[in-house]
Amino acid sequence: MKKIFKCLSEKMNIKKIIKPRNEEDYYRIGHCLISRGFIGILLIFSGIFALYYLLITGLPFFLGEYENGTRIYSYDSFALKFVSDTVKIKAQSGYIAYYGEVKNGMANGRGTLYTKEGEVRYEGIFKENEYSETGILYNEDSVYQGEFEKNEYEGKGTLYDLNGSREYEGEFHNGKKSGKGAIYNQNELVFTGNFQNDKIMYQDFLGKTAEEIAGMYTGKRTIYYDEINFVVDMTDISVLYAGTAEEDRLDEGVLTERIFIIDNECMLGGKILNTIEEIRRQTGGFSFEGNSRITMQEAVALKQGLETKGTFADALEVTEYEKETILYLHMAEYNGIQYVFYSYDRQGGFVMYSMEK
Repeated sequence: MKKIFKCLSEKMNIKKIIKPRNEEDYYRIGHCLISRGFIGILLIFSGIFALYYLLITGLPFFLGEYENGTRIYSYDSFALKFVSDTVKIKAQSGYIAYYGEVKNGMANGRGTLYTKEGEVRYEGIFKENEYSETGILYNEDSVYQGEFEKNEYEGKGTLYDLNGSREYEGEFHNGKKSGKGAIYNQNELVFTGNFQNDKIMYQDFLGKTAEEIAGMYTGKRTIYYDEINFVVDMTDISVLYAGTAEEDRLDEGVLTERIFIIDNECMLGGKILNTIEEIRRQTGGFSFEGNSRITMQEAVALKQGLETKGTFADALEVTEYEKETILYLHMAEYNGIQYVFYSYDRQGGFVMYSMEK
């Protein structure tokens, strides 16, 4: 206010206005003469003071609607910029989009964001109009409850499906599963391990014994085997691990030599890649490209013409598979791991890939 008065004083010659020279520059009130300029200045200052007071106090006759004792503002209200209180804010189309704390017109503190259908979109802490600290975000296909930073999942949190069943619990970074976490299927724990950019760190399986992997994966599994090979299908995470059981190391347990990932995306160097050309650039080129007849392990992974027998449904001996099936392979080494990308033809995208040290 002091700055406003000072500015007006500098722009206007107040002394000349208050002390006019001619009689017509006065108002006569009874026996008194009052300067017209003085009255004008008094009205200007009174108007400025009244406007300032109304913006700060938010009187209902100036700001409009009230609902259950809570003031309601339009999202573009000038008065809202001066408010620090618990309020309701209308969206452009007229529905209540926000109910909660604001500071200087921005969502700061605890509040709830609504959709135009009146459903809760987010409830929790806001910081300068962004999701922050802790809250619950209701997505189209999932619900996230946990920590936020600048609208992104950041820190520890839990993802649920729309029926309320837990899907993932663990760490997040930049809105993605990153760090230590656990996957659930209908609230049943199926996998515990490390994640990056929403992907399991599959290389953690390599070199581990079957017993060690059983400590990581507790979901549904099916074992396929023949005289030399074994393949374990970890159905709930679309991963299979394979190896051979050699007599000279049975006392150490069966080691995982290779894993197959049923996915048309691959993470290399922290990047999610889904084309052969992207993989070529990331790895610096392929060591081999060409056709190859399918192996028993690959046939199990792709479910290619399998014939099996077994007393138990989760342990099956492979008696036959389509040995004449031709796959097109792209092989590359990256960070000490041999990758093979499998396609059904040279021009097609990959349908799975394998990793081995």
